Amino acid sequence: MVLALIAGRLERLRIATAVRGHARVQFVGTTGELLAHLGDSRALPTALIVEPRDCDGRPTAALVRQLAAAHPAMPIVAYCHAGYEHSREILELGVAGAHELLFHGIDDSGVALRGVLTSATQACAATQVMRAIASDVPAPLQPLFEFCLAYPERATSVQAV
Repeated sequence: MVLALIAGRLERLRIATAVRGHARVQFVGTTGELLAHLGDSRALPTALIVEPRDCDGRPTAALVRQLAAAHPAMPIVAYCHAGYEHSREILELGVAGAHELLFHGIDDSGVALRGVLTSATQACAATQVMRAIASDVPAPLQPLFEFCLAYPERATSVQAV
């Protein structure tokens, strides 16, 4: 199940259509609803999609930071508008801990959206694995391990890495 803090009806429809047959989506409109849903659920969602502001206009970056710290195994995707006028929101959500970015009207449909969710899941898993093995990996080799974990599809040979 994907949990999505999405305000607009059109955006909700785009996301629901994109993941139909692959995942179930639960939509919430406010940060309070999102926290209540996470508190009521027995299991974490497979991914969380969050816009920069909720239906009430409250920024979500602090919530993303809180959730990334409390649930490091939960992939978080920031759903943003593209363009320089939105760069501050994009940066805030990235710094807060979003694993991947999803852009309105660019990659929020079909296979592109599913690819973003897969990428966020891989990034989250890579971070978890690296945390678990970091103390056993010599410091000079850590970038190599980080690359291989973050980009397994590209790390197919020593030369590729």
